[in-house]
Amino acid sequence: MFLLFWLWLSLLGQEKTDSLLAYARYLYNHRHLADTNFINCRKIWEGVLNSYPHNEEVLRGLAEMNQYLASQTKDRTEKLRYLTRGLAFAETLIKVNDKNPWGHFWYAANYGEICRIRGVMKSLTAIPKLKAEFSKVLELDPKNFDALYALGMIYYETPELVGGNKKQALDYFEKAIAIDSNYTLPYIDLAKYYISKNELQTAKKLLNRVLFTKKPVYPADYFLNDRPIAESLLVKIESGK
Repeated sequence: MFLLFWLWLSLLGQEKTDSLLAYARYLYNHRHLADTNFINCRKIWEGVLNSYPHNEEVLRGLAEMNQYLASQTKDRTEKLRYLTRGLAFAETLIKVNDKNPWGHFWYAANYGEICRIRGVMKSLTAIPKLKAEFSKVLELDPKNFDALYALGMIYYETPELVGGNKKQALDYFEKAIAIDSNYTLPYIDLAKYYISKNELQTAKKLLNRVLFTKKPVYPADYFLNDRPIAESLLVKIESGK
């Protein structure tokens, strides 16, 4: 059956292939609704890759998907295996089209996680490269709020002695939100910062903004991660913890 499906796929025109890939993206962004959504999305991306190995949307999807799979396992070896695959798909996307911002984004995202797993020193030496790649994303797509958030996290997590800057990080988070207020991830990190400063009312406003988001940019990330984290942080604030 699957052989017939991929034979049919190879005969599809570009327009129908694009529609199929748009459906796969929908499934990925709604993987929280059913396990089969992720399974079917993966089958579509991997199947299309067999027929169209240079399709940019497929390469982007697989680079992203492998980083997600890495986040779902605790096994270090398995994490690195997924991230290395994600990195390879991103590298291929850059070779296919250096002007596609997602190639640079997912290259940096996967590479950064690999360095994080391999230790602090490896992470610190990777910072200039990560900044350059995420900045390249913004050169190609100035409204890419994912890249703005990623740069913010670099400045937020890096020690000040080696280039970290909390104020600059907050600026990046706020710029990401300004582009799309339904992008909920930066609210979480802004709230954590204000909690660390004991500015709890400001933190609560940010976390409630997450809870009252009606149309999150990334529904699965919102329901699986952002909303539960916001709820947990609000409970801790209310309980005085």
